[in-house]
Amino acid sequence: MSRIPLTNKIHSTHLAPHDHALQHTLGDVSEGEDAVGRGMLSVIVVHKEGDKMSSPPFFLLAKKLGRDIFDRLRCWSGELTRVYANSK
Repeated sequence: MSRIPLTNKIHSTHLAPHDHALQHTLGDVSEGEDAVGRGMLSVIVVHKEGDKMSSPPFFLLAKKLGRDIFDRLRCWSGELTRVYANSK
């Protein structure tokens, strides 16, 4: 699977990887998807380089939604598993 930055795929507006508007939009999507039982969809949006995990705002929202974020890798991988399991 090819990994293309999300911000490169959005053409209706310009968003940079660290734009507040992007973080807000991803948070809204995650809250909505989680509310209907599909998990935090923004878990699939990850750093392009480095740890290849979600950014700090993801974990702040995860905590707000009741996730245990003490072990970020465990939190992230568990959420990723939840999202993929509910995408079928």
